Amino acid sequence: MRKLTKLLLFFFLSSSALAQINEPIKPEVKIGIALSGGGAKGFAHIGVLKVLEEEGIPIQVVSGTSMGSIVGGLYAIGYTPAMLEEIAMRDDWIDFFSSNPARETQAIFQRSLEDRHVVSVPLNNGRFALPQGFFEGQKFSLMLSQLTLPYHNVSDFTAFPIPYGTVATSLETGEGVLFTQGDLEQVIRASSAFPSAFKPIMIGDHSYVDGGLTRNIPVSDAIELGATFVIAVDVTSNLKTPQNLTSFLDVMNQSMGFAMKKSDAEQIALSNFYIRPNIDDFAMYDVNRVSEIIAAGEDAARKLIPELKEALQEYSYSPSQTTFKKIEIPEALIFDEIHIEGISGGEKMVAQEILKFDSNLPVTHQDLEKAITLLYKTGLYNMINYRLVDIAPNEGQKLVFTISSYDRNQFAFGARFDSEYKSSLLFSLDKSTVFYKNDLLMSDLRVGNQFQLKANYFKPYSFFRTSGLNLVAQIRRSPFNIYTNRTIGSSLNVEVLSLDILSGIQVLENVTMSGGFHFEAYNIGQKVGETILFGGTNTNSSAQFLIYGNTFKRAIYPIDGHNFFLKGEYSQKGWDHTKYLAQLSFLWHQYYPLNAKFSLFSKVILGSTIHNNYNVPLHYYYFAGGTLPIPLFRDNQFDFYGYNVQELRGTNIQYLQMGGQFSLTRSFYLKGVFNLANLSNTWDWDFNYKNLSDGFGFSVGSPTVIGPVELMFDSSGLTGPFSLRINVGYTF
Repeated sequence: MRKLTKLLLFFFLSSSALAQINEPIKPEVKIGIALSGGGAKGFAHIGVLKVLEEEGIPIQVVSGTSMGSIVGGLYAIGYTPAMLEEIAMRDDWIDFFSSNPARETQAIFQRSLEDRHVVSVPLNNGRFALPQGFFEGQKFSLMLSQLTLPYHNVSDFTAFPIPYGTVATSLETGEGVLFTQGDLEQVIRASSAFPSAFKPIMIGDHSYVDGGLTRNIPVSDAIELGATFVIAVDVTSNLKTPQNLTSFLDVMNQSMGFAMKKSDAEQIALSNFYIRPNIDDFAMYDVNRVSEIIAAGEDAARKLIPELKEALQEYSYSPSQTTFKKIEIPEALIFDEIHIEGISGGEKMVAQEILKFDSNLPVTHQDLEKAITLLYKTGLYNMINYRLVDIAPNEGQKLVFTISSYDRNQFAFGARFDSEYKSSLLFSLDKSTVFYKNDLLMSDLRVGNQFQLKANYFKPYSFFRTSGLNLVAQIRRSPFNIYTNRTIGSSLNVEVLSLDILSGIQVLENVTMSGGFHFEAYNIGQKVGETILFGGTNTNSSAQFLIYGNTFKRAIYPIDGHNFFLKGEYSQKGWDHTKYLAQLSFLWHQYYPLNAKFSLFSKVILGSTIHNNYNVPLHYYYFAGGTLPIPLFRDNQFDFYGYNVQELRGTNIQYLQMGGQFSLTRSFYLKGVFNLANLSNTWDWDFNYKNLSDGFGFSVGSPTVIGPVELMFDSSGLTGPFSLRINVGYTF
């Protein structure tokens, strides 16, 4: 019996051994992933990568185009899907489309010039020149520099933890070019430089734009990098019917889509596995729906995981949760030299002084960001970037800054609509270095129910634009309504021709102080033909001072910071010292964030007019009413929910506004407002509620590329009257 058992065991083991010998050896596989372009839809790539990591499917090659180049490039250097999701959810992607530096880093005079225009066109030698792209991508570039810091010195992308390549389109040949070496931040920007939106990126002597024009799903590039099994992830927009083309971006994307379809079909045919998330309900610019788009990528990948694993069964690979080491950003930068490129002369000397770091000590990210902020606040520079690279083998590292000058030679256009003044248009012409280095001439023409023609010349006292002489000449014309018992008693036109000569200096990081003289001729009348140029005019001259501060990180829907001014003005009639007018105005506007979504805000306004035998001109009165301030007379005309524009009037004002702002989503805000005020011709410290006007209101709005779009409801009491108002566009 024992012999029989041994004999059976022998035959069993022999059969197993022969079966293993005869079993075909599975070929080893190198799994690659090709990530397509698609604008905001490309966030779905993060969801796909997240599922592949969870399922232990190792990605050994990454190729990407446009948005796929961003996600793929960061993934290849060690950002996990969880880290990529955190970056995508954290950053304000709408803000990256701005050509301007972050608002908190701008000089105060720059902040006052932004957030007024829909589009700007550069001037070249005094002539209009259509821009190569509307956006330079300053903030996007700086973000990539920070995220790729540990790999600034690695020019060979195949040496990344996961070999990587990205595709950009050459403007010279029209061909797609695979980049596997160079400056990672630069080639990612080239691959994602959507035509007309972003300016082309110069790499060497050649210009490149979005790789999606030529090879939107870079499967062949993943194969060229060594992948033997390629997963293609396609987030390309489907072609639409003409009726569904609702924006110029839709039209542009559709035009590009026809050319891309042939390439897409060829690339998909080369892939081993195809994933297309259900992203048809999203637009390529839906950057405020990041979480939904990532979830769409996850859903698509999870549904296809069984098929993918089945397809991989015929290959040999080692499933693992992580195929590379997670990236670690160093706490400080260590370098031996600083190099500055792109500027020369005095501008370079100023930059060298600000960037004078001790090469023997590590420089923290906070110190570096502070230095970049100081550079911006000089008002001299527009685009600042940096990279940390080797000086030479075994000779240490250098920190290289690439800087461009702040050049404001442009023509700009703005448009808005509101319930009070209907449609208004703004045309602006700005010119720098007119008579002297770094001076500025800024001209505005506003047309509509309110008219303004303004020229503002600024001459800095030194190389910095933080102090200087300011000359402002302007003509303003605006209707004024005089209310009696909440009804319009009369309507007047106020026209003012004025000249301001001011000297100003930035006394603190976010505070300026100025003083000087104001001269004006004005006309107030009901007749259309009675203007400041043809009789009926009065004149006035005064001395004035202004202290102004602003720390809002954004002008539209700020969530923290404050804005304030203190203005004083003194005037007297000729040489008659018994006839004088003195006015002192103070405003403080503050936002207090309670969390990431909700902020409280308050606004306090105090103003007093002291005069003796002086007939106070109508435009020197304080006015309140409506849901928006009136920019033409912004120092004494304020919003006040529950009342019509200019309904409340007085030579003195005591005003309080309180409320809350809630972010429904990244692109929609809900505000609730309560305000009360006393506007009268005498200053009264007796705050009897019966003497106060009050009102409340709610608004819902969204920041858009043409400015805020807002719907506002307000009332002076629970029983009405109620008003519904609309505002579309930037305030100017």
